[in-house]
Amino acid sequence: MQPHSPTDYLTKLSGAFYDKDAQCSCWEQFIVEVMQGDEDTARFLQKSFGYCLSGEISLECFFILYGSTTRNGKTTACETVSTIMGEYARTAQPETLARRSCDGSSPSPDIARLKGVRFLNMPEPERGLELNAALIKQLTGGDTYTGRFLHENPVEFTPEFKIFINTNHLPCTGDDTVFSSDRVKLIPFERHFSPQEQDTGLKALFQQQSNLSGIFNWLIEGYRLLKVEGLTVPERVLQATKEYRQETDIVGTFLNDTLMESEGNRVPTGALYRRFVEWIKDNGYRPLNSKNFVGELRSRYDIRRDGVRGNEVVDVDYIPRDAPWRDG
Repeated sequence: MQPHSPTDYLTKLSGAFYDKDAQCSCWEQFIVEVMQGDEDTARFLQKSFGYCLSGEISLECFFILYGSTTRNGKTTACETVSTIMGEYARTAQPETLARRSCDGSSPSPDIARLKGVRFLNMPEPERGLELNAALIKQLTGGDTYTGRFLHENPVEFTPEFKIFINTNHLPCTGDDTVFSSDRVKLIPFERHFSPQEQDTGLKALFQQQSNLSGIFNWLIEGYRLLKVEGLTVPERVLQATKEYRQETDIVGTFLNDTLMESEGNRVPTGALYRRFVEWIKDNGYRPLNSKNFVGELRSRYDIRRDGVRGNEVVDVDYIPRDAPWRDG
C-alpha cells in the first residue's frame, strides 16, 4: 500500500484513506450479526468483497446477496464497500444483465462505461428478471468485451469488475450453464432486523472517514485471506446456491410438469420443444432456441436419433393432462 502519486499515472482514487492501524469494530460486529454468527460465511463474504480490490477476475463468478425480507444488512454492506472503492465502484441497474431481444451490434452504454471498474453494485432487480447467461459468462470469464456508446465507435476492454446483485427476489435464468460452470455464489442474508432492532444511524456511522479506513483494512485482510486460502465456499452458500439452481431451472420445471418415466416409450424432441414454447408463453418466460433446449435435454435424458423420426427422448412419455397429481 502506498499514497496516491501522479507519477503512478493512475486515473482513479479510492474513497478511503489508508491507515494501517485503523479498525472498525462496529463493522465487524455488523458482519457477524448479518451472517447470524456463521464464521465461515462471514469469512467468505470478507474474501468476496476483498476480491474487488484487485483487477483480476480469475475466479470467474458473480455474487448474489439475497434476503427475502428488507432490513437485512445487504444494502448497507454494498453501499459501504462502494464508498470505499470510490472511483473503482459503480452502481448499475440489474436490467443491464437481462436477456433481451437485440443484436450484438446494438449500443451497450451501461456496460461500456464499466471499463476500469472493480466493484459493480446492482441493487434490487425487478421481479421476474431473466439473466442473460451468455453475457454473464462473457463478463466474468476474462474475455475481451466490445461495447458501444450511442453514436460512437466500439470500445474494447477486459472487464475487471466483480458483480454483486443484492436483492429481495432472485432473478431467473433458462440456461443452467451459469450454475454448472460455478459462476453463481449466492450469499444468504437471513437476519431480519425489526424496526425496534434497526440502527438507523449505522450507515452514517460507517461513512465516517476513520471507520472507512478501518473497513478498508478489513477488505485488505479479506484479499490477503483469498490469496492464501482461496475462495473456499462454505456449506451455507453451497446449499443456498443449490436451492436457487433448482428454483430457477425453467427447463427442469417444464420437464417435471410434462414428462414421466415410461420404459420403452419415446418422445420426439421437436414435439417436446413446441410444447415448451407454449408453456413458457403461458408462464411469462422467454424461450430457449431449439438447439439449447435439446442441449438441456441431453444433460438430463438419453437422446437417440431415429432415421425417420429424428431425435427422441428415450423411456419417457407425456403426463396425461388429467393426471390426478398434476395439481398437487
